[in-house]
Amino acid sequence: MAFPSKRLAPVVIAFAAAAVALRPAFADDAPKPDRSKFVPRTFTLKEADVSLDKALDELQRQTDIAVDRSRADTTRSLKIDCTNAPFWEALEKIAKGSDHRIQFAEQGLKIMLVTGEGITYKELPMCVDGPFRVTASRVTAITDLEMDRSTCEVQLILQWEPHFAVFMVEQPGEKVVVKDNTDRQLQVAEAGRGRLPAGGGGRRLDLRLQDVPRASRTIKSIEGKLNVVGSGVLQRFEFPEPGAKELVEKKDDVSVKVRTDFKEGSELWTAYVTIEYPAGGPQFESFESVGWLADVKATLVSADGKRRMDVNGGEETVSASERTARVNYRWVPEDNAKLGKPSDWKLVVQTPGKFVESTVNFKLENIPLP
Repeated sequence: MAFPSKRLAPVVIAFAAAAVALRPAFADDAPKPDRSKFVPRTFTLKEADVSLDKALDELQRQTDIAVDRSRADTTRSLKIDCTNAPFWEALEKIAKGSDHRIQFAEQGLKIMLVTGEGITYKELPMCVDGPFRVTASRVTAITDLEMDRSTCEVQLILQWEPHFAVFMVEQPGEKVVVKDNTDRQLQVAEAGRGRLPAGGGGRRLDLRLQDVPRASRTIKSIEGKLNVVGSGVLQRFEFPEPGAKELVEKKDDVSVKVRTDFKEGSELWTAYVTIEYPAGGPQFESFESVGWLADVKATLVSADGKRRMDVNGGEETVSASERTARVNYRWVPEDNAKLGKPSDWKLVVQTPGKFVESTVNFKLENIPLP
């Protein structure tokens, strides 16, 4: 399954309705994660007979990651034995034990367990490295008759726990070793220059193998590493009384400045948001510099916390660089209902924390060749 990413131009104006989803963030009184690296959430549960519903409840309680069960049979029971297992490993055991398929939606941010007629657990070539999951999802063979050459493309899916932000992923190439069923090392085509933009909860990666011999029936192993750039936490900034006067909030050296044009009776509300990151950390090429903006979101939340209004009047990226951005967010009335009083709402801005770089190690085995 592919997870497309949008590369942002220096100035972007989108007046179409935009759905904005704020991802899980730690409450102010919750233990704070190590923001200098990607640390997995872990899960411990040992039960000889537990319902899927209870297992998923416990998984969410321990990891703060929700798994959609709208298409699951939550009455099924399973045996589970996990001790400090990374989230992805625990989810795989729960899916296998309850005979459900793992699927994804909303650019990989929505994780689902699915069952139904003809849908059962499917074991894919998979590897878990901390908060990262790498799977092989598809293999395609191409024969060039004129050049008498065969090429094989292996589609890999890199996913990460949804409370992280990853916005640059290294293309698989020279750091990957592939062997076939005869232990012959297969030639990996040179990857393009630069890193790939990422967003949401996952990124598709294509690994191309050249001159695969006919004697190769399976890929015995694909082993390698990928460099990723992102943030180990998504931070939530709340402004309960936004107004014309600029408000500033700072967390972990990341600064968010907000000024609003919210007026009672107005048909258009605008929030002017500036984000500033500290110097240092990973370096970006010029074309990579604004990739982190894909994880910057804004929404209005009612003072009592019971209602929310996503950006529905468009957003404008006024300026952006690898460490700063100015973005304008707009709201308009919905369903003939007025926006109300500015005091009825608080503005919530989500941004990645400080930028960090990490390496994902993976090894996939026994992949059939077409």
